[in-house]
Amino acid sequence: MPAPLTLRCRPVGRGLWLAWPPDAGAAGGVPPERAEGLLHGEPLTASALGRGPVHEVRLCGLAALPAAGRRRALARVRALAPAAVLRVEWPAAGRAPGVAEARCWQALAPLYVHMLCDRPADLPAVARIAPPLAGVGLPLAAEVLLQRGVNDRVALLRELLPGLLRLGVRPTALVDGAWLPRPRRVGPAAGLALVRGLRGWISGLAAPPLVVEARSGRRRQRVPPYLTRLTVAGAEGRTYRGEPFHYPDPPGTGD
Repeated sequence: MPAPLTLRCRPVGRGLWLAWPPDAGAAGGVPPERAEGLLHGEPLTASALGRGPVHEVRLCGLAALPAAGRRRALARVRALAPAAVLRVEWPAAGRAPGVAEARCWQALAPLYVHMLCDRPADLPAVARIAPPLAGVGLPLAAEVLLQRGVNDRVALLRELLPGLLRLGVRPTALVDGAWLPRPRRVGPAAGLALVRGLRGWISGLAAPPLVVEARSGRRRQRVPPYLTRLTVAGAEGRTYRGEPFHYPDPPGTGD
């Protein structure tokens, strides 16, 4: 008989974030600082899901499980949340799922795979993982965790993000993790500077927004890169070239 799976869940906005202890912070690709908060969540049950509508379930640590364990975990989550979007977070260092397993995932749609990759050196691993998933029609996305001294340079991101797009993986966010140790955290101001160094200089599909993630990952907030001021007359800001702009509100809407 297969060993029982222990799924821990925590609310994330209007969704849930799942992890599998004790390996979620190791081979699962979840940083230990964030996994510590996840592992203090409650066991996943129907009652945990029944407290309100769940629109998305984020699954961490699948890469640490064998293929049979991944299928069981996904089937269990789909049975408990039949209408939710399943977001499988997969590290670039994880082993690539096979075609047969990818077909099983496709049967659980809506499901998409979120690649976790932070530098251009991860692109060969993504090129190995993406084909079996894309080949069965699974949508692929990626988010980049910004870290000081690792990927906090515009030139590096201009190489990484279009490289992901060429592999069929859509970058969706640059993440500033508030749970990172202070020496490693980039911060919102530097993160916005990176976004401004991307917007207008590479494909818009490869230039994601900056997202600040609170400690334990329970709350996320997008940071607008160009808006500098909101008034009753409209919005003011600067373009990617640094030129000022003003978008007026229609008459009567700012009252």
